[in-house]
Amino acid sequence: MEHPGVIATNYEAIKARADEIGVPLKWALDQRRQYLENRIEEQEAIAAQRVKELAGSSELEHRLAMDRIERVEKAIRKAQFDLSRLKSQHRAKRNGVSDEEIERAREYPIAQLLPNSVRRGMTLCCFHEDRHPSMSVKNNRAHCFSCNKTWDAIALVMELNGLEFIEAVRRLNA
Repeated sequence: MEHPGVIATNYEAIKARADEIGVPLKWALDQRRQYLENRIEEQEAIAAQRVKELAGSSELEHRLAMDRIERVEKAIRKAQFDLSRLKSQHRAKRNGVSDEEIERAREYPIAQLLPNSVRRGMTLCCFHEDRHPSMSVKNNRAHCFSCNKTWDAIALVMELNGLEFIEAVRRLNA
């Protein structure tokens, strides 16, 4: 059976595109994985060719070849990173929670979890006596300058409620 191409870069985008065109998610992930592996092989072959060009080259040719090699290495690193993102996102549940559930829990608005209101990115720390705001809330993380600790939504729920990691993730996804 011939399938139209799935052009997406991360797990969620691939899943959405696979659903949209009606192909199995596993097939779409395998296609992306194969593309990235082929891309890495092609770029490694180009890098090897550029290294051969360095032998007996003038200084200018040497610099140009080195620039090309750096661009190729950057493309390889990007493809390897994209490949690793596919692998880490496509895992079954571990201990009852999936990577997707963990990610959703981390995205829970941290300001809604704090007992004190947040004004101009600052609030009173809920872990010690605080008369002046010492906790910064930015990029969905909380950092107390007095405690010198930083929390994401999961860590905050764990510490506020005395929960284990899995329980905190489940509570944030409820």
